[in-house]
Amino acid sequence: MGFLCWLPPSKFNLFCTNIFCKMNKESLDFCEGKLKEKEQTIQRLQKELSQKKQEVNRLKDQSERDRKETKNLTQKLLLEKNKNKFASEILKNKTQMEKDFKQKKREMKKEMKKEMEKELKIRMDQIQKMHDCCLGQKEETAKSELNKKRKYMVSKNTRSKRQCCDTEVSHKANSALKTGGSKPSKLSD
Repeated sequence: MGFLCWLPPSKFNLFCTNIFCKMNKESLDFCEGKLKEKEQTIQRLQKELSQKKQEVNRLKDQSERDRKETKNLTQKLLLEKNKNKFASEILKNKTQMEKDFKQKKREMKKEMKKEMEKELKIRMDQIQKMHDCCLGQKEETAKSELNKKRKYMVSKNTRSKRQCCDTEVSHKANSALKTGGSKPSKLSD
């Protein structure tokens, strides 16, 4: 750079100005390149940031959906648990009711059997009384009928004998009259 000292000041200034301008231009180009790089980096980072924000929003939405689904599943699980508990209680109550029903049925059968036996005994007693009464009446009726028949037979026999006697007497009387003999003798009964 020693040759610069021999230049006249105007040329030196011009040279310096050119050098400085050149340096400034290179520096400016360099800065512009760096600036463009920085801008591209910023744009890339902004794009990445936007993507990250979208991803975060998507994850937030997914997290909210998962939270709601978890809540729904928890409620369903709790409801199912309550249903199972309720069903278990119903089954338990049903089993107990069936046992009680069977016990009640047995008791009712026993009571009905006792009542029916009691009713049957009362009816049998009534039937026996009616039977005895009917037998008594039949015996009385039979005795009465028998007595009536006896009386009738006796009276019939008596009439028959009388008729028979009257017929014999009239025959003997007629034959005696015809023969002119003695009076007819009385027939003995």
